[in-house]
Amino acid sequence: ATGPATFDPASIDPAVRTLLNFRPHPNGDAPSLNIDTGTVPIRVEAPTARSAQIVLLRAVARVPSAPDSLRASIAALASPDPSDAVLPAELVIERRLAAIAALASIRTRSAAQSLFALTDEGDPIRASAYAGLARLTGQDELGLDRDRWERWLGQSSWATEAEWRRVLVEGLAARIDRLASNSDTSVARLVEVLSRRYAATEPPTERSSQLAALLADDLRPLKVLGFSLAMSELANARPLEPVVAESALRCLSDPSASVRAAAADLLRLTAAPEHAAAIMQATLSETDPAAASKLLSCVARLPSPECVQPSLRWLAYGSLTQGPAIDALWALHREGMLISTADRRAAFEGLGRIAADSPGLAPAQIENRRMLLEALAR
Repeated sequence: ATGPATFDPASIDPAVRTLLNFRPHPNGDAPSLNIDTGTVPIRVEAPTARSAQIVLLRAVARVPSAPDSLRASIAALASPDPSDAVLPAELVIERRLAAIAALASIRTRSAAQSLFALTDEGDPIRASAYAGLARLTGQDELGLDRDRWERWLGQSSWATEAEWRRVLVEGLAARIDRLASNSDTSVARLVEVLSRRYAATEPPTERSSQLAALLADDLRPLKVLGFSLAMSELANARPLEPVVAESALRCLSDPSASVRAAAADLLRLTAAPEHAAAIMQATLSETDPAAASKLLSCVARLPSPECVQPSLRWLAYGSLTQGPAIDALWALHREGMLISTADRRAAFEGLGRIAADSPGLAPAQIENRRMLLEALAR
């Protein structure tokens, strides 16, 4: 089985069906299982077959909509079987839970009825079956109320296939909205709690550790909180420990351009000489102008010869990056790194195309432009 976006259970039949229909022998495990791959049959030992069966069920569970042709086999795996007596109880529960999750990917009334039939068992089967019904139909507001589920499924049984699909689409869309709203609310509360915790933390070294953890978090709102708190510390003349800059460096490879820009902005104030190589690599690969403008400000503090070409490229890009590119090129020139005739000519021509009173330039950048033009003209 491959990833959830490409896995198609029907495409590897009959191997899939062989695995899904595998059962241990009533008197003990069958010694092996023959799987027909369509080319060369594969002999699989029973313990391996059981493990592969669970892996397959979990792969089906990750599919947004699995084929109904697998329903009967998966429903059988979700149900108790006499052959289960020869297996450890935990293995049976693991298989049944995996099968219940897989059933929830089969968006048919028959699959919903199969899940409903399991709700009269004890937990964890019962809880998993209700969760599967909610995922299959989007009707999570029915909760663990078996009577309400029975009425809802009874009403749906009279619907045409087109009506059933419409009910599914409406229910799933509403559930997505509820989950998104709940997620946003939960994240907002988490941000509030962490902000209060941070404000109450002493000494400063502990604060820096918390900032580094926030920047390393996978949740983007927590990263944003980390950057905001770090910049606030610096604005109030409170130094940060090196661990914060190290964490910000790792954010330079984040998929989000806004996160990369925030990381570069923080490094503009906190980067140490030993961070120059990582900043150079990020500058060479950056494609977003907002993030690049912040990285160029870092280059102005920690210049390296490899940053000449990206500085020239962003100088020609537009007003958003011209000012930081001027600062970077001026720093490179001062450090004797803008030396080739071609680079100096490109810098001179690029600067000449920017008006001396360009509204996009800060006063210091206007002065750097003037001094660099004079130096390059000699």
